[in-house]
Amino acid sequence: MFDHRSTAQYDLVYSLGFTEHFTDVEGVLQKHIDLVADDGLLVLEAPNFNGAFQNFFHRTFSAESLAKHHLSAIDTKHWIHYLESQNFEIVYEGYFGPFSF
Repeated sequence: MFDHRSTAQYDLVYSLGFTEHFTDVEGVLQKHIDLVADDGLLVLEAPNFNGAFQNFFHRTFSAESLAKHHLSAIDTKHWIHYLESQNFEIVYEGYFGPFSF
């Protein structure tokens, strides 16, 4: 997937709208994990295009944008399962903010 290997690790790794562009979710999550220092924090965010309203509006008005996303990669339950298997403690999982389009 990615050839770049980093030896640097960070106290905070923040990823916004990245994971859902790839089919190898665990590989992408692992790349993020590799960047997190001991006792560091990993923040992952993705749009909720699997939600009924967002999915409907994107299919209807923005199908081209929706097609650039792998909806199966926005399965946060899968993220949690993988992250917990890598000894991460989940602090928060859920949605925030209002519905927007």
